Amino acid sequence: MSPRAIYLPVVNYDSKEEFKYWTNNCPIFYNNLLVSPFTTGWDKNRRHFDGKTLKIYADSGGYQVVTMDKRVASLDVLRWQQRIAHIAFTLDIPPHHFSKNYNKDQFLKCMYQSNKNADLMWEFNKDYDMQLWGVIQGKTYDELKMWYEDLTKGHEYDGYCIALSIHKSDADLPWIEQLRFVSTIPKCFHFLGWSEPLFVVVLAKLAQKMNLRYTYDSSTPTIGARYGQYIEPSSLSPVPFNKYKSKLPCMCPTCSRHSVEEMMDTTQLLNLHNLYMKISFCRLANLAASDDDLFKYLLDEIIVMRPNYKKSRDVVESCVMRLLYGEDCQESATSSYGEGEAIEQLQIKTTESEGLTDFDKEYLQQFIMKFMNKKCNNWYILQSVRRFHDQ
Repeated sequence: MSPRAIYLPVVNYDSKEEFKYWTNNCPIFYNNLLVSPFTTGWDKNRRHFDGKTLKIYADSGGYQVVTMDKRVASLDVLRWQQRIAHIAFTLDIPPHHFSKNYNKDQFLKCMYQSNKNADLMWEFNKDYDMQLWGVIQGKTYDELKMWYEDLTKGHEYDGYCIALSIHKSDADLPWIEQLRFVSTIPKCFHFLGWSEPLFVVVLAKLAQKMNLRYTYDSSTPTIGARYGQYIEPSSLSPVPFNKYKSKLPCMCPTCSRHSVEEMMDTTQLLNLHNLYMKISFCRLANLAASDDDLFKYLLDEIIVMRPNYKKSRDVVESCVMRLLYGEDCQESATSSYGEGEAIEQLQIKTTESEGLTDFDKEYLQQFIMKFMNKKCNNWYILQSVRRFHDQ
């Protein structure tokens, strides 16, 4: 099991067959999935997901329970998870549903109820081969430690799950604090609801350092597509799709097969493109994480292209270096690779990647050039993409 970061798209099962990316009917195939009772459907089970290579993670729907006033029992959630998933998360009550600035009493109330749910689910899952991961909430290291110690006072879980805190200002990266806590526990973790590029690159490097697999999810592809947002490969930023009139800046399996008009008329096509961008960037982050200097090069590229990070560059770099190399580290965040050498190394690592189709490798090479804002002059890559388009 190679250490790496893994992106989990949230499954909406009601898509048409040709848009179900976990089947061979779709031009994109991806085998790591996140299902949720309120999004995927209470009536769905493992038989609805063909394929021996699929890895299905099941959310508990805790966020929907508190934000949409849903009524659900923890054992009902567990029974559904046992029918559909390989790995499941315990039913939690997120404290931030009170307020982003919840008080200690609110935090403790959520912690005790969530961990009571988790204990019950653990007790009734002991005879099943499904892994059960305990959900931990908290914005600070101390909150996370308190929740974790209460959660595990009777037993450990197969893995854990954390809801990430999103930064509030240019130099404020609360998820760094959360990752610092994670680095003290030698278990697999899932991170709920966040796929921002800086986080993904740091997570991939931490996975390498800890020799573990970390997963993360976001609903950006689906929600973005619903509102006509198209993720550009050169920036990973969503832009209004209607800015494109005749030509798309991408040759992914969706954009290479469909016209602008077809994609404009079908939200699911936009969703597939957006999904492939998230998957491609995760692959890039894992490639870079295998080499300290490639990691630093990609880290710098992301900081430079994001104005909020760029103007607080020293603080951001310091936070990341201390997380990965220790509080007293003197490690420089500057890569020894020049522009051409870094791209060449990434291209070589792409060709050596295992588990990717030839087209995935060829597109990833093109994606690297796009993301680094370099013109793709590799004749072989372009010819391979055109061959795919002609099939």
